[in-house]
Amino acid sequence: MTPSLSRPAAPLVAGLLCLLVAAAVIVLDAVLNPAAPSLREGGGVESASALLYAVPILLCLTGGNLRRNWMTPLLLAAMALRELDADKRFTSEGVLGIKILTHDTALWEKVLGLVVVVTLLAALWLLLRRYGRTFAAGVASLRPWALYLAGGLVLAAVTKSIDGLGRKLRPLGIDVSEAVNSNAGRVEEVLELGIPVLLAMSAVAALGAASRSARPHR
Repeated sequence: MTPSLSRPAAPLVAGLLCLLVAAAVIVLDAVLNPAAPSLREGGGVESASALLYAVPILLCLTGGNLRRNWMTPLLLAAMALRELDADKRFTSEGVLGIKILTHDTALWEKVLGLVVVVTLLAALWLLLRRYGRTFAAGVASLRPWALYLAGGLVLAAVTKSIDGLGRKLRPLGIDVSEAVNSNAGRVEEVLELGIPVLLAMSAVAALGAASRSARPHR
């Protein structure tokens, strides 16, 4: 009997569909805003990145025990909102930064910042506690879901490191030209697009693996 290609191909198909959706969003933005670059803040690439987080979120909501695994969709939603700069849009200082506590901000902003950060840190800690070893073992055994997830985490780390490159290197005595800083920002936007794609592929692969393991052995 010829082995089916649907199992290993499912995450790749999901990734391709995500890229097609992203391309449609970018093209639509180019049509509606022909004079504006797609890599601008709030442009087509950034909007596509935020929209694609809906895919792994929906997969987590529909394919797992939400009472036990609420941390994953919460953290994914936070990443999507941060992509839309929601962490800075509604308060005088970013809710994820220390300035909202140390600067002269309203009391409600300080409380909001504390609640958001504590909630996200608690969710991350609980997620690592429950699944950290499983993830490490999955990477070591080259499980597709773990490799896709690892790829997404690496991209997230890379994009975080080059975000505001000039500002981060200035305290080290390294001056970065405006052109280099601008190009780093463009690279960051493009790479960020790959994060939700890889997370969606990981979710599809994980759901497939869980489905196969739940089937009774014959």
